[in-house]
Amino acid sequence: MARVPSRSANVTLPLVCCLLLVSATGIADDLAQLPKVPVPLRFPWLIEFFITDLGINQYRDPGLLRTGDDFSKAKSCVFPILPKDGQVLIVMPAHQDLAEMSDEQVKTEIFEALKKKVEHGIASGSRTLELQIVEHIGTQTYASPTHQEAANRFGKCAYEAIGMLHDYLEAKGYGKHSFRGIFGSNGTKVFSENVSSWKSYMEGADFFDGRAFETPMIETIAALGPENVRIFNTAGDWPAPSGPFARSIGNHEIVKGLKDIFPSLTVGWFDPLDRLDFSLLGKGHLAAMQWDTKLRLLVKFWNGKSYTAPVKTSSSEQLPRFGSENAKASAANGTKESGVSMQMSVRADSFSKEKGDSLRRMRAEILKSRPREDSLTWSNSKLEGGK
Repeated sequence: MARVPSRSANVTLPLVCCLLLVSATGIADDLAQLPKVPVPLRFPWLIEFFITDLGINQYRDPGLLRTGDDFSKAKSCVFPILPKDGQVLIVMPAHQDLAEMSDEQVKTEIFEALKKKVEHGIASGSRTLELQIVEHIGTQTYASPTHQEAANRFGKCAYEAIGMLHDYLEAKGYGKHSFRGIFGSNGTKVFSENVSSWKSYMEGADFFDGRAFETPMIETIAALGPENVRIFNTAGDWPAPSGPFARSIGNHEIVKGLKDIFPSLTVGWFDPLDRLDFSLLGKGHLAAMQWDTKLRLLVKFWNGKSYTAPVKTSSSEQLPRFGSENAKASAANGTKESGVSMQMSVRADSFSKEKGDSLRRMRAEILKSRPREDSLTWSNSKLEGGK
């Protein structure tokens, strides 16, 4: 016969449950009063971000490039060797679309796309990410004040959205992360005219064949610290103004003047030796801005009084290197880091196989585009592989 529960059992069970609930609630209240302990990092690696902007003529047909996409449809990038999970576009809308959006809308859309793509990239093992800003401006609209103002406004929103990403990563406990810029052409102008939007998180920047003006660049260098800034010009670049009303860092003499103001600033000059046609107007523009182990260059540095001796190099050796901190953490933890390391050794190509006539033609083309007051002397031994 079925057993009938007693009345005392019916009373006891709810009473026990009630006591357990009170006890558990008390414990939870006590725990809430304890000091909060930081959540352990999920990994010890540094997450490195390179914010890049190559300036004009990088956009494509509307809808073809979207913020958050990788670089598979982009015209160019700085680090083509990064995996797709480490490639993130930040695409400026068409001018009419941008005009219909508030700054807050623009920033929010960029931030949400960045957050999604960056977290996916980190989860997939990427420790280095390139965030490439794509301006909606081209050769025909470059001189238009309306288009330049729109590019500046979008740049302001983009850098503020990246600042939101920086704060989000910190709040989520993603550990150490760094932000450095690599800018070329009009990208240097947009960056230098939005200092207040990025100065809280940017750690340094490199500028290639820039079109930023002198006064905003002085503010930019001061904000970053001159020891964290490098400015390069390239033989065969488009001419840039140096008059009293428009003084651009695309003019090497203006950059040398910045070295007088900031002695710890790095000022360099590239000769792209693989491009015998670079002496044609504009052919040298941004030639050294893409990571390439095979592109042969000579680089010299202005020390404030004269140039250093030219050194054979490649763009991969001169662009910022990253991955060393992650390599250390990987070795300490006995693991193999899956991110891309820029600490690869790059062997300088030898010129010894070149014919003498080719070398002489190459030297003549280089000398056509050299800046004034060049103290360098050339010898066949240097071009043929001498040190």
